[in-house]
Parts: sequence; structure tokens; C-alpha cells
Amino acid sequence: MQNISFLKRAIYNYLGIMLWFIHRSDTQRILGLRISSLIKVSTLMLPVALWIARWEREVVVLAILIFLWIQLSYWRAHRTGYYRFVAADTELMATEELTPLPKKKHVILCASGTFSLKDWEKNLVLRPAQYWQVPLGDHAIMVEHEPGRYLYQFFNAVTMQELRCGWLLYGSRPRPAIAVTFLSSWGPEFNEDNVSFLRKDNNSPPKKIRTVYMSFESNEQEQAVWHNLVFDARRVRS
Repeated sequence: MQNISFLKRAIYNYLGIMLWFIHRSDTQRILGLRISSLIKVSTLMLPVALWIARWEREVVVLAILIFLWIQLSYWRAHRTGYYRFVAADTELMATEELTPLPKKKHVILCASGTFSLKDWEKNLVLRPAQYWQVPLGDHAIMVEHEPGRYLYQFFNAVTMQELRCGWLLYGSRPRPAIAVTFLSSWGPEFNEDNVSFLRKDNNSPPKKIRTVYMSFESNEQEQAVWHNLVFDARRVRS
């Protein structure tokens, strides 16, 4: 991130703080009402009140622009899942020396993206998670979406489509992260009961493209997962 220009870093910091604020306002309540709803209503009523009170036209226009900016910011945050990933120029597959993780070695991290059980799924933002690789080769991410309750994603070297390193924008500072894009057959649409009910021929639906993001507190953790993913992907593609 130090190699990025000051202007871009300032923009990234703004986006991270804004995404954090919007996420918090969408998930926190006051007297049973979402804070985001109160903000949207307030910014809607402000230009109306200024117009009724016969304030100068410039002030009313400014209030309208603030309302539109708030609406656009919430729309974009919802569309991106309350975070944004900025890819670095580093080419992961160009790594020379790789040290894979021992099988079943768990790495603590924070995960973002859509995670599932067989009958439902949820978009999560920087939730406590664990990553590991099972002896047969599948990579697993287990995310604690509520205390003691977990959601999952699974992929392997064959289903992996893209690996990128970079930063996740959320909060006051960009967080080092790895993005994994893969073909998934895990989630509600692949539940056997749903498939048999919706498709009479009982054929499985096509796999769905997913991207999950793993953020780390230390460079050692990031490097360990990075090496393991690239080692596995290179093994299949060599």
C-alpha cells in the first residue's frame, strides 16, 4: 500500500470508513429502528424543510446533493457487500519457493463473502474464521457468523478460478487480504431436497462462481495461506 499514490490511499481510506459506517448503521438500531433508516429519512426531510422555510436556493440544492450522495453511498455499499477489494500488482502464481501447510493445520483469520449451510447462506464482513486443507485436497473456511454458529465454503485446486492478493477496504485502514474465486457447489441451491423439488430430472444445477476474502492480522499468516493455495493451484496446472 506504501507504493500507491497519496491520492489513491486517501480515497481508499475514505471508502473504508464509509463502508464501515454504512454497515454499522444497517446493523445497529435505536428504539427498534435501523440507524440507516433514520439517516435516510433525515436527509430526505432536510431539503424539504429548507424549501418550505424559504432558504436560499444554493442551500436547498446542497441539501439535495447530500441526500443523493447518501442514497448512492448506501446503494453501492449494499451492492458490494459492505467492503471493497483492491488487488495488488503481485502475481501470486509467480511465487518461486513455496512452503505448503501441513494438512489439517488451522490458520486463524477474518473472512468476508458469502458463506453457507446446505439450506441457507449469508453475506459476512470480517468475521472470525479458520482456514485449513483436508488430506484429500479440499480447502475449507469455517466462519463464526454468530457466537457458536458457523457457515462454510469449500473449494479445491480444480475449482479455483483465480487467486489475488491485495487489500480489503473496510474501516480506517486497508487490511491485507487474499481473494479466492472458485466454482462452488455448496449452498441452498445445491441442497438435495431443493434440487429434487425444483428439477424433476434431479440433475444438479451448474456450479456458481463465488469469491471469498481472507484477511490476516500478521504477514506470517497471510504468507502461510498464500503459499498453500498457490502450491496447490500450481500442482494441478503443472
